[in-house]
Amino acid sequence: MIFKSISPSPPLQEFVRNYTLLQLKFKPGEPVPFKYRPPKPEQGIVFYVKGYVDLLNTLTGSQQVPATVSVFTHQTERKIFQVSPEFFMFSVFLPPGILHRLISIPSMDLKQDYHDAELFFGQSKININVSASPFLLRTFSRLVL
Repeated sequence: MIFKSISPSPPLQEFVRNYTLLQLKFKPGEPVPFKYRPPKPEQGIVFYVKGYVDLLNTLTGSQQVPATVSVFTHQTERKIFQVSPEFFMFSVFLPPGILHRLISIPSMDLKQDYHDAELFFGQSKININVSASPFLLRTFSRLVL
């Protein structure tokens, strides 16, 4: 397991609060634990480099599987996170107001769901993530090991 929070370089601190890497790998047949996630006033962009996550809203019972690259906003309700047996994500947490500056939509209009980043940034940016995934995985693994 790898869990690492990384501070941005000084020139990026106005735009990025921190980066987070999470890598999990469970053996075949081993149960994958779930995690309750309390409401948090966070917003950012997440890259699911390997695997997926299922989100279950404990209040409404609604379920969501976010896109490979997703934009997320303030979460006001508790959710259950269930990840795939092999999972690697890279999150960019943004200071308040930066997401609005990036996508020109108030965060209140986005509800509290995860949204496909392609809707805001276009498919060409998302394709870069898909083709760069093996490179990202190797680079981030070296960074945190």
